[in-house]
Amino acid sequence: KAFVLVFIGTVIQDLTIHGSH
Repeated sequence: KAFVLVFIGTVIQDLTIHGSH
């Protein structure tokens, strides 16, 4: 399940980065 958590974390960071810009 760790893989899923890492994947979700990466997606959230990606959305946050694009959201900031």
